[in-house]
Amino acid sequence: MEKTTISPFGNKIFEPFTPQNTTILMVDYNIGFLNIARSHDPAVHMKAATALLKIALGFNTGLVFNLGKGQTAYPELAKALGDRPILYRGSELNAFDSPKVVEAVKKIGRSHLAVAGLTTEGCVGRTAMSALRSGYTVTLIVDATAGETLEAHQVALQRLVQAGVVPYTWGSLLDEFQGSWENAKTAQQYFNIRGEASPEQGFYFKLLAEKANASHNTPAQ
Repeated sequence: MEKTTISPFGNKIFEPFTPQNTTILMVDYNIGFLNIARSHDPAVHMKAATALLKIALGFNTGLVFNLGKGQTAYPELAKALGDRPILYRGSELNAFDSPKVVEAVKKIGRSHLAVAGLTTEGCVGRTAMSALRSGYTVTLIVDATAGETLEAHQVALQRLVQAGVVPYTWGSLLDEFQGSWENAKTAQQYFNIRGEASPEQGFYFKLLAEKANASHNTPAQ
């Protein structure tokens, strides 16, 4: 049973998102939408989406990468996916209206969903709302999700947050998954993802970790 507490503001505070309890659901990263979704700078949006996918792969979360009928994945994401499958649904605007998507998510068996894609006010928003209604704890990865306009993105996000969706960025999800630089099992993936998406930040985090490790290895005087 999921553990929750209630904040002073009356909101539920759920257990953390972890690689073990989370499925990353990526919706409609269709190359044809890139010119339509103008709420984000395309290069920044692409970096965020790629980082999110690499988090799923590097931390071995659940992953459902799905596209609508006739769509073509961003080349950068298709390359990162390699031989991992893309799930093609029909023409449903809500991915959770597709039995294929629902079955794929259920089969993985995680209680938390991290949802991202295009567009915030369209397929992604509808999917996130349906996931909430189905009992999942849902986060929207805001910087990896875009709307047709900034206003459309922001209004859709407000609605989702009011309904109970947790707003995250790919970086905050990555930090929550890693937890500590001393988690050696995923440290290399952590620094690789940070460094590829933001070389300056990746270098800084790695430098801090090296200093921390050096201090741990220094014999007590």
